[in-house]
Order: sequence, then structure tokens, then C-alpha cells
Amino acid sequence: MGSDKKLVLCDFWYADELPALTVPFEPYARERLGHWAVPFLKIPPLRAMALLWLGRKFDAVAPNWYRGGRFACFLQSLTGRKCLILLECIDYGVEAKGPLTRFLYRILFQPFMGAALRRSVAGLQVLTCRERDLFKTRYGLSAQAITLITWPLKGWLKPQAAVKPAQGYYVFSSGRSACDWETLFKAAEIGGWALKIACSTKDLGLVKALNARGTVDVQCEVSLAEHDAYVAGAQLYVLCLQEQYKSSGQVRLAACIEAGVPVVASDVRGLEGYLVDGVSAAVVPPKNPEALAKRVAALLADPEARADLTRRAREYADGYTRADYFRAVEGFVRDALARAEP
Repeated sequence: MGSDKKLVLCDFWYADELPALTVPFEPYARERLGHWAVPFLKIPPLRAMALLWLGRKFDAVAPNWYRGGRFACFLQSLTGRKCLILLECIDYGVEAKGPLTRFLYRILFQPFMGAALRRSVAGLQVLTCRERDLFKTRYGLSAQAITLITWPLKGWLKPQAAVKPAQGYYVFSSGRSACDWETLFKAAEIGGWALKIACSTKDLGLVKALNARGTVDVQCEVSLAEHDAYVAGAQLYVLCLQEQYKSSGQVRLAACIEAGVPVVASDVRGLEGYLVDGVSAAVVPPKNPEALAKRVAALLADPEARADLTRRAREYADGYTRADYFRAVEGFVRDALARAEP
């Protein structure tokens, strides 16, 4: 590539954080292919094909693992050129599925995905130790190809962003993925505490059924500003998660710690390495409404304990920030570029 070119054609939001190394895919595709092509980029297989075609003259390509990225790996493996960089890679939580699904995945998809990854990937980043081991054992990737860079729990709030807390005395919970609404509603019923939640449209039907008596304040598809206000005004935040055997909840945990709101969290594998009981959060077993209700009640009854948990969580998060994270990601991308094949 010439000196006026960047090194990585990147179809992931990290491109904005790595301007010295990357070219964002969509603006580049619009410039090279024309505006007529933009609607077709919403179709994941076509997006993957366009990304790889336009990325031929780049040193490496960073597909979006969640938006055609797996297909991009299959296509790139056919060329034999190992030049893909996968960022923030969270694989399917196959272990949470039924035995038939697990069996079919293991014999039909896993071997082909493993071969594709081994032939196409120069570097892959994960968020937990478990996921690092998973990509080695499930797909046969080498340890050298996989880099663990954990999610930071500080540095996401803009200093100038003043959040006006929502009013009232309530416990708040929210999320779009891995939410265990059944356990949460049962715990709130046991504990009798005022609960406010923000859910996705996808979960709204279930949430309405659980809230048949109308005792929970339900919000759906709230804006980021509204969500931040609900977090800031809460006495406690409950991060009630299903065990899905993949990363989940890190962003919500970070938002609460930065807002100074104590967290009660499910001890799931998706938060492995992030939860320290009594430090980053008060930790309870998953799918245990009695334990959740008891832990929430104890903290609601003890303002000093809530303040102590908030202080310890902030101290825990202080040593590793968003800026540290993206410096580590930049180092990972540079290392992957050194391994990428021309």
C-alpha cells in the first residue's frame, strides 16, 4: 500500500477509535461503490463480499463478527490469505442450547468454521479468559492468534455530560440481551421493592406477561439519555442475567459504576473476570430469586453499605479506563498486522 493509505479496512465501530490504523468501511464503500450500493450493504452476505473485495489492497480487513463476519471468514479462507482481524469477538453461546442444537453445531458448523478461522484470521480479540480458551478448543486457533483485552469499567461517560437523575425511590434494571426477567420479577415480588425496568421491543411481550398486576414500571426502547437518568436516580441497579456462556453485561456494569450506583449482579460466565463480590458488585447465583431478593433487601436497608459498595467499585475500576483499553486494542491490531499475509 502507498503511504497515503491506511492499513486496515474496518467494519466495526472501533474504527473511530483507531484513526491512525483504520479506514471505516461504510464511508469508504459509499465513495468507491456509490450511494446506490448502500442499501445492499444491509444484507450481511453482500456486506461481507463488498468488504473483502474493497479490502484487497489493504494490509488487513476487520469484519464485523456480528454482521456478516462469519461469512467473511468463510470467503476469505478460500483465498488462502490470512489477513482478517476480529475485534471484540463473542461467539455463539451454544452451551445454553438444547442437546440436538449442540450436536448439530458440533458436527455440521464447528469443523467448517474452525477451518475458515484458521485459514483467514491474523488476530482475534476476546473479552474473557473463557472465550480465549473457547476459540482455542472449539475452533483450533493458536494461542498466538487470540488476544484477551478485557472491557474497561471506567472512562465511558463524557465529563461534560450532566445527567439529571430520575425521581423516586426504586431499583432499576435494563438490557437488550441475556436478561433474566423471570428471576428479576420473582425477586421483586418476594422483596416487595419498587422496580423500574427498561427493556427491548423483543422482550416486551414477556415483560408485559410478567407484569400482569402492573406493579413494575416498564419502559421500552428508551434513549441513552433516559437510560442514564434512570440509572443515576436508582438506589440500586440489578444486573439479572441468564447463563448464556458468552460475554454479557460489561457495558451495563461500567455505566453503573461510573454513575455511582451500586450493582447486584448474577454470577454468570459472561461476567467472568469482572465480578468481585463486595467490590465491583454484590454477586448472587443466577436463576435464584430468593438470593437476589435477600441481597437487594439488605442493601436497600443499609445506605452505608450501598455507599461502601459504590466506593469500592469505583476504586476497582480506576486502574483501567477506556483510554487504556483502546491503547491495548491498538497494540493488538499492530501485532495482527505484523502477522497478516500480503
